[in-house]
Amino acid sequence: GEASTAAATEAQLDEDDDEGEGDEEGDWRDMLWSALHAAAPPSRFACSGFLEQQAGFLAADVTVAGVGRLALPLCKEQAVTLKSVAEQAPHGKGLRTVVDTRIRDAFQVDASQVTIGPGWQPILQTVVSQSAAALDINDTAACIIEARLYKLLLYEEGGHFSAHQDTEKERGMKGTLVVQLPCCGGHTGGSLTVRHKGQHFEHKFAKDSASSLQYAAFFADCEHELSPVRSGMRLVLVYNLVWVGAAAPRLVGKSPAEVQLQRALRAWESNIQEGGSQKRIAFLLGKLCCW
Repeated sequence: GEASTAAATEAQLDEDDDEGEGDEEGDWRDMLWSALHAAAPPSRFACSGFLEQQAGFLAADVTVAGVGRLALPLCKEQAVTLKSVAEQAPHGKGLRTVVDTRIRDAFQVDASQVTIGPGWQPILQTVVSQSAAALDINDTAACIIEARLYKLLLYEEGGHFSAHQDTEKERGMKGTLVVQLPCCGGHTGGSLTVRHKGQHFEHKFAKDSASSLQYAAFFADCEHELSPVRSGMRLVLVYNLVWVGAAAPRLVGKSPAEVQLQRALRAWESNIQEGGSQKRIAFLLGKLCCW
């Protein structure tokens, strides 16, 4: 679910074939073309859930510089103080970062200004493991998925974030985890919608928002948006999901498209070993990415 769709033009392959590469080379090229355009099975690209309330409340010991310890559920009076040390959250526009409340309306506090008690880490790791399992990711000792705090966000009435895709904020980032903390009175609106390859996933964060801790996780290449908060306020911790370790993460199981691609690559390797062309082949990606 996390890889961009690769695309190439038939004209490029035909042009190379005309250079006299031979029928055998054309065979593996056809295999490669077919593998990259094979219909991929429906993939899990987003998930969500609720944390165990009592343990989560005790463990979510959040302290913000200039504010102090946040009392949960967050009250309006402390939200005013929190807003005074926060800044208007920007968004990416091309290669620039700009502030435009028509696109994104929220207040943010950088992770460097936020401290969370040690009791939160085991609960957070449980959330990460559950998310990895829900997204069909093989989280092993050789490839650990870490959740690294990025921002603390506060949404007031009208707060929203229009449809967008996350950028790679640090090396190895492959996904985003959002943990919503409770606010007095809760909120309405503020639903998260994640889209990927014609599918969509929605989590209605307003449900039990006055008394629960809940989360959502999704791959970074997914388009997503937060609908406007119609009433109340919303407080969230945003984490980068980063792959660390010697091995790369992989989806559990193996799709027919993956098997077909492996066969094509083995045929290509065999062709090179037998003296075939070692020219590089470029495939245009569906979007710019830094993975």
